[in-house]
Amino acid sequence: MGVVANAVGITLMGGVDSNGDDLSDVWVLSNGGGWTRVTASGGWSARAAFGALIDESTGALVVFGGQDNSYNPSNAV
Repeated sequence: MGVVANAVGITLMGGVDSNGDDLSDVWVLSNGGGWTRVTASGGWSARAAFGALIDESTGALVVFGGQDNSYNPSNAV
């Protein structure tokens, strides 16, 4: 799972579900609000153990690295 915090709130993305399958979903906790699921598929391959950041100049979420369900490393951005 990746976690990014900024002035808008906290963004969680990806991780692993209860069946052990990797995810690429995105959730946002806005300041003073509750959790909102932004998308079930964030546009990148499902993976775990990755890094993430928000490009403050564009607001884009950038996901990089990680591994798939078979522990194969990913160098995708």
